[in-house]
Amino acid sequence: MLRRGSAARLTFTPEGGTARVRALRRTGLVLLLVAGILLIGFFLALELVTSGEEQLFREGARTPGVVTEYNRSARGGGTMDVRFAIDETERVRTVRLNTSSPPYQVGQQVTVIYDRSDPERIRTDAEQNEPFGEVTLLILALVTGVMLLPAGLAVWLRWGGRYSEARDLGWRHGQASIRLKGGRRILDVRLDNGRTLCLRAFSLRVRGGRFNGAWYSGEAEVLVGGEGRVVLFGDGPFVTATQVIDPVR
Repeated sequence: MLRRGSAARLTFTPEGGTARVRALRRTGLVLLLVAGILLIGFFLALELVTSGEEQLFREGARTPGVVTEYNRSARGGGTMDVRFAIDETERVRTVRLNTSSPPYQVGQQVTVIYDRSDPERIRTDAEQNEPFGEVTLLILALVTGVMLLPAGLAVWLRWGGRYSEARDLGWRHGQASIRLKGGRRILDVRLDNGRTLCLRAFSLRVRGGRFNGAWYSGEAEVLVGGEGRVVLFGDGPFVTATQVIDPVR
């Protein structure tokens, strides 16, 4: 843990505060970029998989097959094993069912559609039988992108305006103390010029009367950015987003 007088003091400057807020804003942009890449990649890959299965349905070779095992899951998916022959070589392969698959019976005949250049790539009239690995990657890309998109947007919105404000209006030195009011963390900041600010802190954690796992029951040295929407602490260093409750007075 960094202490007063350590390397943390080197960043406790207006320039250091602006750099930290800029880094937080950049984090939001990076999250948005990654989310965008994942979601765009998902839709492009989905289109490729879908078009590939449609092409296989149109152009693939057809051969009769027989269901040898059938397992339907409670959620509508499942698998079935199908025995069929290609070039007089008998094969048994597993086909994944989908929610629209009709009920099958062991011994029932189905039409197997296969790729002439890759006989291991098969489907039926009703089942696309997409490769499990591709489907898993698509789902992971979609879920991760959907999760990162609002997270990145929230980070960018929180810190983008605060960075511009701190950069354009600068920082002011002061002393801060914390109190809880209705579950909210309130910072009372006394600036060096004698004026005070009352701020609501959003990202400030308090454990056992200590800020962010490292701090205080008394006052802390701070720099207040712009109109008071961001605070940089001298011991940490730690930046918190704030909202002005009472303006400078």
